[in-house]
Amino acid sequence: MSDYRTQITGLLPTADGRIPQWNVPDPLTDGGFVPFDGRTLRGPERHEVLLQAFAADRVPELRQWPDTEEAVETGRRVLGLAAAQLRVKPPESIVEWHFEDAPTGDAVNRLFVDAGLTGIDVRYTPAVVGE
Repeated sequence: MSDYRTQITGLLPTADGRIPQWNVPDPLTDGGFVPFDGRTLRGPERHEVLLQAFAADRVPELRQWPDTEEAVETGRRVLGLAAAQLRVKPPESIVEWHFEDAPTGDAVNRLFVDAGLTGIDVRYTPAVVGE
């Protein structure tokens, strides 16, 4: 997962091997935050883009959504994260979720549509091989 997160976010692992996450304060909690895998500024206008990177092995059970209990439970967690990220993002910011695996990205897109959730740009971004 860390190689894919690095590819999407540009963040390198720290000395202990962890890749930092971008935390946005959550006004609905006492000192809490909502995590994103990273953040970038894009375009001449320098629009903030908040990033989430899903390597192929991160939520594979969603490929079976909504046909298995495991997929439904994972779908609930994914929807919870999505709703929290949309709640805390600055108004002009964009939220992008990148999926290494196209079928998982498609499943998450269907999950969002079925839940009536809008505001997250779901993208299939294959891993770069050989770098």
